[in-house]
Amino acid sequence: MSRTQRFVGIPPSLNATNKFIENITKVLNGNINFGTTFTNPVGGGSPGSATSNDANIECWKATGTTPGAANTEFAVAHNIGGPRLPLFFFYFLDRAGQLYSMYAGMTPWTAATNAAMGDIYLKCTVASANYWVIVV
Repeated sequence: MSRTQRFVGIPPSLNATNKFIENITKVLNGNINFGTTFTNPVGGGSPGSATSNDANIECWKATGTTPGAANTEFAVAHNIGGPRLPLFFFYFLDRAGQLYSMYAGMTPWTAATNAAMGDIYLKCTVASANYWVIVV
C-alpha cells in the first residue's frame, strides 16, 4: 500500500532552499567583520588563527598621511597572504576627499611574498590627509 506524502508547511526541496538562505543570512548579517580594532594579526597570522585578531576576513590595515600634493601616487604596504593580489580597499579620511586607484597610468598592485610585503598604489584628491585603509 503506497502512502501519499503530505506536506506540512514547506515541501522538502523548498525546505532545503529555505535552510540554505537562512544560513547565508546568518553569515552575512553581522557575522563577517574586519575585526574590532585597527590592528593586523600578530605574527602575520591569517584570520581565524591563534595569532590573529578577531577579524574573519583576510585583510590588511594601514594608516598614514597622503602626499603634500593632491592627486600624487603613493604606496600602501600590505601583507595579505597567498600570495595574491588584493581585490579592493575600504578607506576613511580625516577630511573631505577621496582615495582612488586607476588601472591606467598608475603603478600595478603587487602581491606580498615570504620575502617582502606587497603594495597597492593610491591617489588622494586632497593633500596631507590622514587615512585608514583596509586592503582586501
